[in-house]
Amino acid sequence: MLKQPYTINGSILVRPSTNEIILGSENLHSKKTEKLEPRIMLVLNMLAANEGKVVTRQSLIDKIWENEFVGEDALTQAISRLRKVLGDHPRSPEIIETIPKKGYRFIGRIGRENQSGNALRESKKQWRDNYTRNLLLLPVALFFCLAIITANTFKVAKTPALSTGLVQFTSDQGRENYPAISPNNDFIVFSKQAPDERKMNLYVKSRHSDFIRRLTHSASDDLNATWSPDGKFIAYLRLIDGNSTIYILPFNHDDPENPGQKLLQTDFTNSSNLSWSPDGSHILFSDKVDPQNNLQLFTLDISTGKKTALLNTVEDSYDYINGVYSRDGKHIAYSKRRNLADVICTVTMAKDNPLEREVHHFQGSINDIAWYDAQSLIFKGYKENQASLWNVALSDGKLVWLGGEQISSFAYLQDSNELVYANRYYNIDLHQVVLPVEARTAPEVVFSSTKSEWAPDISPDQQSLIFLSNKTGHYQLWQADLASGQSKQLTFFRNAVAANARWSPDGERIVLEVLEEGNYNLYLLDTDGGKPTLLLNDWFDNENPSWSPDGENIYYQSNFSGQEEIWRINLHSGQTEQMTTGGAIYGEASPDGKYLYFTRAADETGLWRLDLEKRGAAEKIYSLPCQPQANAWRLSDNGLFFKLAHEDRFSIAHYNFSNGKIEILHSIEDFVVDATIMFTISPDRRLLFYSNLVDIESDLVLAEIELKG
Repeated sequence: MLKQPYTINGSILVRPSTNEIILGSENLHSKKTEKLEPRIMLVLNMLAANEGKVVTRQSLIDKIWENEFVGEDALTQAISRLRKVLGDHPRSPEIIETIPKKGYRFIGRIGRENQSGNALRESKKQWRDNYTRNLLLLPVALFFCLAIITANTFKVAKTPALSTGLVQFTSDQGRENYPAISPNNDFIVFSKQAPDERKMNLYVKSRHSDFIRRLTHSASDDLNATWSPDGKFIAYLRLIDGNSTIYILPFNHDDPENPGQKLLQTDFTNSSNLSWSPDGSHILFSDKVDPQNNLQLFTLDISTGKKTALLNTVEDSYDYINGVYSRDGKHIAYSKRRNLADVICTVTMAKDNPLEREVHHFQGSINDIAWYDAQSLIFKGYKENQASLWNVALSDGKLVWLGGEQISSFAYLQDSNELVYANRYYNIDLHQVVLPVEARTAPEVVFSSTKSEWAPDISPDQQSLIFLSNKTGHYQLWQADLASGQSKQLTFFRNAVAANARWSPDGERIVLEVLEEGNYNLYLLDTDGGKPTLLLNDWFDNENPSWSPDGENIYYQSNFSGQEEIWRINLHSGQTEQMTTGGAIYGEASPDGKYLYFTRAADETGLWRLDLEKRGAAEKIYSLPCQPQANAWRLSDNGLFFKLAHEDRFSIAHYNFSNGKIEILHSIEDFVVDATIMFTISPDRRLLFYSNLVDIESDLVLAEIELKG
């Protein structure tokens, strides 16, 4: 282990002998000292001593805690403490990287004592020499310091890179998706489902005129078109009777009934991306060795039709998807998927042994990848019902949120500052049902528009309803009076997206989840007006809030400890406390305040309970027919309201804790996407409000994009 002082990334000085970490600015004349517990310092030293190498969790526990009997939680807490002190974000780490199911890797830059001393002396000398000039600039410096303090205090969102230079490329009725830009940047090919058709076919449209031409006319879906490097051909996937077939069409193709040249047919349905190699000889795609296997990456030789596996070895539990060639053809980027937690990877193309490297672990699903330049990628990431674009650096895995709310797919052409994306529009209405439901009683639509009104929550006095709507642009929080039907907008975020919201028990406040700068933050809002107040000012995702029965605390989901857990914040003291261990997705306190109920990962269908007085380990108390989705279940005084999936419908149901019986309150047969069904039930159990998707539209949008720095 390291015993002598050393620096991390040039601005953090570590003194192992005194268990001190000194945090400074780049010139180190502004600094702060933090004391670490001895074992936490030993964890840091062991990781730093193995710079660039993966250190397993077990080896850390064995070395640091030696003969003591401790669980992995002790190490998790140590890593969490280190990250907090060092200012290192687990989602985009610059110092300590988590290697799932293995351990941790130190990825920071280490400097030795003499180097740090020289750097410190040099920076002090430079600062002293420039003292007079700096005094003259003091008013300007104070202005910028004030701006920085204000931004950090109130978490003002930066303007997303995607929000500038927007141009509507298509606006006809129907759904456009899967765009691809021609190499000369003049044309865009895309899939479209016309209003009077059930399947998607290919169209091509000019960037500079009204020219548009239909390329295919099929009873099957034609998807994921990609251009040949010379722009003369278009390859695409056709889905026929459970099979995916790769076809190739000339760009000047004028017979929509002719699908073009058939290159390869698979034995299962796969709508993964296609990517043409820069030399025009191969197409990269995902396929299975047989229907029982996971997806792997293959290359298809266009001249011979030969299919070749890209990687010599793959992990059986992952699907390998979204493969795309770099511009020079020497590298391929792709994602590996398991349980909607995707890993961005690159592989260096070598003759006998392609070298794979994991770039970033994304806590959500990835559906598209494009090379922004030789140093970074753009991808579409989906989590918490939001589909946004992100930029990830290949060197360190650092993420930059580019913006977007409901992006279906996108295309980007290197050397251009424009991309095209399919923007999806959900038409979601709010429905009301009087309980118990009488036979043949239809639900009443109470709030609707051509946009989305969803995720309702009824006030404790049963007089008002809050819900989310994007009818003015971004999703904002709205409040409606149930007696008059009049509604008003409560939030006015410019570059942020409102998400889940819950009334306080006294009905005087609302806790609100907001997506800004790619992170989920919690805000508190008084119902009598005023601006929302930020509750937590950190770099972590804080989401899915709920209230304690006395209104003194808010429970929320956070990844502060390195994985999703339930935390609690006291609204008077501001003190936060981790409530669960072992992973937790969403939590609610029981009406009597004695217990915290929560769910775990999507593949663990049950409900857990934590005794808030005795604490200790949580116990799994109920096994349900399906996993309650986060923010799609509510506690009652004797059980749980939740969504229950059937073969042909969804139901709002109640699970009775005492007898284990499930009561169906209302069945929803005309659903399109189950994730849009969110509900709330009045305290007297007489009114049920739920949101349901009516229709989906999507258009293509052109956007300017230029990343700085």
